[in-house]
Order: sequence, then C-alpha cells, then structure tokens
Amino acid sequence: MLNVLVIDDSKLARNLIKKILVNEGYHVCGEASNGREGLEAFKTLKPDLVLCDIMMDEMDGLECLRAMLAVDPAANVVICTSAGDALHVKEALEIGAKEVLPKPVNSTDIVRIVNELFGRQEADRKTSYKAVLEERASQKGIEDKQILDFYAAFHQFTGLAFEDEKVDGKFLQENGPGIRIGVSALLSAKMSSDQAEDMMNVFESLYL
Repeated sequence: MLNVLVIDDSKLARNLIKKILVNEGYHVCGEASNGREGLEAFKTLKPDLVLCDIMMDEMDGLECLRAMLAVDPAANVVICTSAGDALHVKEALEIGAKEVLPKPVNSTDIVRIVNELFGRQEADRKTSYKAVLEERASQKGIEDKQILDFYAAFHQFTGLAFEDEKVDGKFLQENGPGIRIGVSALLSAKMSSDQAEDMMNVFESLYL
C-alpha cells in the first residue's frame, strides 16, 4: 500500500486530499501544516510519496522540497499549486519535484500521477491490504494463528473475506471503527485481551 505524506497549511485542503487518497486506496501516513513540520515528518515516516503545497509559513513548499531532496535525492515529491502559477511550477520541476499537481486537487490527477510514478503495482493496490496487515502484524510479534483468527472474525462479522475487492480504502474508512469493535469482541474469546488489542491496532492502522 502506498504511504503518502500530505503537507499543506490549509486544514480544509489537507482533509480533501486525505479523503481522496483514502477513497483511492492509499494510506495517509502523516500530515503537516507547514514545511518545517513536513520535513520532520518526512525524515521520521519515510513516505513513498509526498504531496506538498507551495505557499506556507515557517518554510514554504520549495524550501521544503530542497530539504527533502537533500535528505533523500530519490524522494517522490509532488508539488501542489494553482494551475496558473507558472513561475513556481517551473522552479519546482527544476529543483526536482517529480510532478506538479494542480489545485483544487482531484482524484483523477492523483491516480494518474501515482500510476506514472509507481506503475501498475499501484493500479492493483486495492488487493494489498492483506499483505500490509500481515507485515505490520509480524513486526509487532503477532503470531500467524492470531492473524488467521482475525481473518475468521472479520469474515464472521462482515460476511466478507479480508482480501475481497470490496475491502478497499473507502470501505475501511467508512466501516473500520465499527468493524474494530465487532471483531475485537469476537477475538476476545480466542486470545488474550492484549493480543486482541495489538491485532486490532494493526487493523486500525490501515484506515487511520
């Protein structure tokens, strides 16, 4: 699953971008309201993709872009700005932005840019939740049996297999909190409360 960092000084803009990303099956791993916060989040989170606004306080998008590329010259940074801002568009591309995303942002442009940068692997991203969940569960020391118990409880509660194509970003965003409660209750009969909590925290990380 693609991990995306969103940097924009407008909370409204960040919420819109996050909603689009989640609906398209991407994971928003972090957000920041200015370039300085964004740079620190970039260093910590190591996202696959950064969507960064230009006009911000503290550190603007172009300064942030330079700083991120100094940390990781291969960073995938997409600058977001108004379509008519030709001067900043030119400078961003010269500095090393992979692409410029016109504002207001829409899902069509985001999907196009992601597919251009990451290829067909991300076109099939909606089938990757199972693999991501298993990888994160393994990192937390959760055993295979507990993961299988989770899948069984998920199916029992939702009527869907976890790898079903209906289980996409939009589905998890809309239904995740309710599923967490229901599946957690089912798991409490199969494992300790701490084990169930760890498993549900991994699940929650897919949609928060």
